[in-house]
Amino acid sequence: MNKDTLSAFLLALLLSAIWTYFNRYEYIGNNIYLFNTINIFPFAMWTLGFTTLYLLHTHVKALSTITRITIFYLISICLLEAFGYYVLNIRLNSHYPSLFGLGIIHAPVHMKVFYVVAGLVFIVLTKILLKKKA
Repeated sequence: MNKDTLSAFLLALLLSAIWTYFNRYEYIGNNIYLFNTINIFPFAMWTLGFTTLYLLHTHVKALSTITRITIFYLISICLLEAFGYYVLNIRLNSHYPSLFGLGIIHAPVHMKVFYVVAGLVFIVLTKILLKKKA
């Protein structure tokens, strides 16, 4: 793992920890918490997702622009959310409506906003922190 990838992973770990600390995810079924606050499942998935997004952005030429990686992220998050909700039956212990009636991201408005902008924000932060050209 090179220095930039390690830095992106550590940033992903930090952002995921902060996000899941302040937004306590509670799913129907089993929940495993780190420090009785951070749900391990979304913490791991956000970290993995951010790191994968960075790797795709830096190693796949077709996803090297901000516009393309953002579109890829938005499509991916929608497909992954739909797969988790409808196929794996992963459900938050809440009754929030879905995002734009699409049947995905059943969460409060601030969480929906985060889901939509998180990929772009993460890529921009890695570019700023790693001083990469956009």
